[in-house]
Amino acid sequence: MPDIDNMEAGPELNARVAERVMGHRWCMYSIDTGIQGRILRRPVPEAETFWDGVEEAVANLHHLKPYSTDWAAAGEVLERIRSQPYLKQSAFMLTLGEAIRNAGGVPEWYPGGCWAALYLAPLAICRAACLAVEKGGTDG
Repeated sequence: MPDIDNMEAGPELNARVAERVMGHRWCMYSIDTGIQGRILRRPVPEAETFWDGVEEAVANLHHLKPYSTDWAAAGEVLERIRSQPYLKQSAFMLTLGEAIRNAGGVPEWYPGGCWAALYLAPLAICRAACLAVEKGGTDG
């Protein structure tokens, strides 16, 4: 699994956010033509067959929200983080600034830095959210 700080915006990071932050699960699907694979979606246990992680199944990432490139989708990530325990929220806030800089952020001396950084915000939000959920503490 790639290092979060080096993941580019796109389907792979969106999948990591969906699974680790938004609570989606890998579910199996099949089409009448016999094509079978796995997709990430919010779990509905009575209606889903969850992927066991062993069986080979092609991952379909095209249906995911563009969390790492779209402001509205990144806003959902922020709302999810706000619903997390305090230590995870704190971990998110502590890593967000660094995530903006790692996203190709703007040098501190750049006069329009805050405006340019807004363009990178969805990517930074996703990286910081993954770090917070994966490495943040727990405080029930």
